[in-house]
Amino acid sequence: MPKAWLLALPLLLWTASARADDRTGYVNLPRAINECADGKKAIADLANENAAREKAKASKAPVTSDADWNAQQQRKAQEANDRISARMMRIIPKIAEARKLTTVAAAPLYVAPRLDLTDELIRRYDAGEWTGQDKAAALAEAKAKVAALEREVKPSPKPKAPKEK
Repeated sequence: MPKAWLLALPLLLWTASARADDRTGYVNLPRAINECADGKKAIADLANENAAREKAKASKAPVTSDADWNAQQQRKAQEANDRISARMMRIIPKIAEARKLTTVAAAPLYVAPRLDLTDELIRRYDAGEWTGQDKAAALAEAKAKVAALEREVKPSPKPKAPKEK
């Protein structure tokens, strides 16, 4: 039995060294979804709908049943989470490539704070990177389109009729 351990030792050392070369990052996806601008807006919208429903219930107005309401709210929350997480999934590979990471984990038990990519993901999501361009570039492009449309809509000045003598 001890000889088997000696034969396995080089394999264990090689595996440990390979893991040391691996670069791993971490994203707390639920926190990223809840703290990005779109996530905060979705949470606020759901809270506003809930407040309006409570107000309607208090005024004895007809409202949907609690079970139906809860199902609708859960569906809306899930749709918002799915939309935001799909957009975030476009950004995560870019962060990994920029940091030369081989792995990005989403649910480890513990991770060193220096490996946490969540804040960077939120910042880049809010900057509009999921669209393929940042918000400043998107705004500049939109302004250029509006200016072009305005030029098309404005009638060109009519030439003045020649004065008769």
